[in-house]
Amino acid sequence: KTDEERFRHLLEDLEATRGSVGEAMRFCIDNALLAKAIVHNLVSVMCRDLDDPPALKKQAMLYLLSDILFNSHSTKPGASAYRRNIEDKLPEVFEHLRDVLSNRPKGVATGLNGAIDKVLGAWGTWSMFPPLFVR
Repeated sequence: KTDEERFRHLLEDLEATRGSVGEAMRFCIDNALLAKAIVHNLVSVMCRDLDDPPALKKQAMLYLLSDILFNSHSTKPGASAYRRNIEDKLPEVFEHLRDVLSNRPKGVATGLNGAIDKVLGAWGTWSMFPPLFVR
């Protein structure tokens, strides 16, 4: 399999569990020289449609983005490119997630809403972005 096929397979199987997200994150860091393509593919799949992929899969993808961002400080060649590439896509990601949440009954998307709060809280703790950015 090519790296692109392997990544696509990891995304198809991605679940909002530590093990699943960790496996996908390791692939991303190990293939950091492909950071731009990986982030583009991840965001393209995540933001494809309001209901596709389902909210739980979007939650897992948000966790993956966050883990990649956290690990972009690793010494792996090319890993630092993830920060810039993810940062460039964050407005698109959060506008999409806002649209997903606003098109669901209040109680239906609580898991996704909680995941967003959790990720933004972690970014605030890590001082990943200025405080205004994560509010």
